[in-house]
Amino acid sequence: MRENPLVCVEIGDAAVNQSNWTSLVIFGRYEELPNTFDLEAERKHAYDLLSSHPMWWQPAIARRTH
Repeated sequence: MRENPLVCVEIGDAAVNQSNWTSLVIFGRYEELPNTFDLEAERKHAYDLLSSHPMWWQPAIARRTH
């Protein structure tokens, strides 16, 4: 992502059946928050958001099978 900061994330796979499903794809730009004093508040905010959903990176199918 450092070389190509253009990113996308897919969330919300909700399937009723094979022809009735919903998916959300979000496009954005990766921004690294280096460990510097001036970005301390932004890093803490990002950490707080991600730690409130500790398995945010896990695919939805894994939640249904484990």
